[in-house]
Amino acid sequence: MTSDLLSRIDAATVCKDAFVFAYPLVLMELTRIQMTSVPAPDPSTMRAPPNRLVHARGQPGAGAGTLSTSAWLDVAQGPVVLSVPDTHGRYYLMSLIDMSG
Repeated sequence: MTSDLLSRIDAATVCKDAFVFAYPLVLMELTRIQMTSVPAPDPSTMRAPPNRLVHARGQPGAGAGTLSTSAWLDVAQGPVVLSVPDTHGRYYLMSLIDMSG
């Protein structure tokens, strides 16, 4: 193989890897900006400023009676403490996602 062909193969591999690993982070950052660029929590869009919770009731149908809560937490200045009150035996689920890898 010629060095020109090898460099094209290497460039293609680097480009593919950059897309696979970086593009999801770019999309998540754009989503974060869009979801947190509001002055106050808005239950109709589930958008809220950083470190603010937004709550909304489920839509009529299968999810009726459920409460959804969402927040984008900024822990750059230190930890954010989350606590869950006693649910008296009711089921709840907390999901935390860290997109920084």
